[in-house]
Amino acid sequence: MAMKISGKTLRLFICLIVFAFIQQTQAAICQQDVKPFTRNNLISSIKLGRREKKPTARYIELINSYGVAFSLTPQDEIKIRQAGRYLGKKGLDDLIATIKNNYRPDVAQQPTATPTPEPQPNLIPVHYGQHPVIYDPATRTFKEGLADLGVLTIVVEFRNAHERGKELAEAKDIRAHINYEPFKFYENLGKGVKNPMEGVTGFAGVADGVWLDESQPVVNFARGETKTLILATPFPDGTFGVYDHPIEQRAGVRIPFPRLRMLTADKYVVKVQLTGGAKGEIAEQYNFTITLRPKFNITFG
Repeated sequence: MAMKISGKTLRLFICLIVFAFIQQTQAAICQQDVKPFTRNNLISSIKLGRREKKPTARYIELINSYGVAFSLTPQDEIKIRQAGRYLGKKGLDDLIATIKNNYRPDVAQQPTATPTPEPQPNLIPVHYGQHPVIYDPATRTFKEGLADLGVLTIVVEFRNAHERGKELAEAKDIRAHINYEPFKFYENLGKGVKNPMEGVTGFAGVADGVWLDESQPVVNFARGETKTLILATPFPDGTFGVYDHPIEQRAGVRIPFPRLRMLTADKYVVKVQLTGGAKGEIAEQYNFTITLRPKFNITFG
């Protein structure tokens, strides 16, 4: 005997089927929209989190849930630590560890045949502080001095460092451009001073920084090689200066000759920009905070 189904029951049955189909479709769409954090998205989120006072635990929760779409490099770690200084050292250490443990390549974005990546240079600061330096007038170069012979000069060492999983290339035609901005300018900005430039003096700039053991402003870094850049030199009268590398005309011959610029403020934010590369691919900036008086101190970031 055939079962009779009323029109009302049939309509209800069809609605349930349609509802179930819509729910499954929405779930699939949501799963497709959940993607790992990209390098730029994560760094931007950390910067914005400072305003919203997001704790480290929130970032760790999100990264554990969604992962990151990039393998963390030493250069990435420096940028993340700069952006998230407000999280504190322990918070940043925990965040970095979480990022390393949650690398999830976006398979949908992977090409079917992955080409071999070209070797790339990777210039990062590895040491900074005071170091004895002497000047050799015969070669017009600054050289490393001994502990009891030389001026304790403020320097930073950059290394063409290896990145995990990548082949390292030589860094060619590298120049260092340095800007010295008095710390008081940033203090005024933080206080909301209407004109933060008012009463602030001591700005200085170096078009081409001076490297130890190099007579030219343009240098090459071999794979894994370290080179030292001069940031500031003290003088017996308590003043500080920095050397620039302009080109001067002498009897029709262009000769590099260091030129001195004085640093009159007591504390500076020093911005070092490295540019160059065989294809012009290098344009990295690293910031340091340097106290010259009354007691020397230097911090990175």
